[in-house]
Amino acid sequence: MGVNTNINLNQQEPAGGQSLSVIWIVVAGLGMIFGGILIATITPSIFPQQASAEAVQVDNLFRFMLAVGGAIFLLVVGVLVFVIVRFRARPGDLADGPPIHGNTTLEMVWTIIPAIIVLVLTVYSYQVWVSIRTLQPIHNSVAAVGQRFAWAFNYVITPEDLPASVTLDQLEEPIRAAVTSEAGMNFSSAQLHTWMGQQMQVSLRTEDVNHAFWIPAMRIKQDLLAGRETSISFTPIEAGTYRIICAELC
Repeated sequence: MGVNTNINLNQQEPAGGQSLSVIWIVVAGLGMIFGGILIATITPSIFPQQASAEAVQVDNLFRFMLAVGGAIFLLVVGVLVFVIVRFRARPGDLADGPPIHGNTTLEMVWTIIPAIIVLVLTVYSYQVWVSIRTLQPIHNSVAAVGQRFAWAFNYVITPEDLPASVTLDQLEEPIRAAVTSEAGMNFSSAQLHTWMGQQMQVSLRTEDVNHAFWIPAMRIKQDLLAGRETSISFTPIEAGTYRIICAELC
């Protein structure tokens, strides 16, 4: 009576081969990290000038997201290229690939790590959002009205709104009387004027359809919804003239 015996011989990878694999993994990891940092450093150079304190915070958050996303992109592409080259079908090889039933450890790793990344991004993004939406005790205010196809900015000037370098004695009598009246001085302009270094709150409403108040250099954007008043605030840090764009197809 014959006895069939199956013997599985697993060849262990030589120590030199294992060391070489570790070196390649370390090199690939460093390349992925520095590649992500490089992407995060180069890409924002095409952005508009940072003209507000909020722009600095938003750009720092975006750089962080670019670094993480760039590193993950390089990881995925690198693994994809390696698998295509390493496990490609050789000429004349018509056999089926080996059956693979999954790897619980690997699946846990690629679930836990993305969850941690998403959690970090959520906390960081929320901190930036709260910071740029918080209204300071001392700020300037203006009411903006959006309409086809123009913006109108309505101001109320009181003595408290004048910069330190301007006194009431320097104003002409009609203007001085208007500024010091109980209701203040009211005027409207097609341009938005701000003081550098002072937070500006913009109350927004529309006279017709929905609009979107957007100043790229300030990194702020807020929708104007018909029948509802919204607001946005920013703190200019660079003097200059910047475009105000409606980002809604009206």
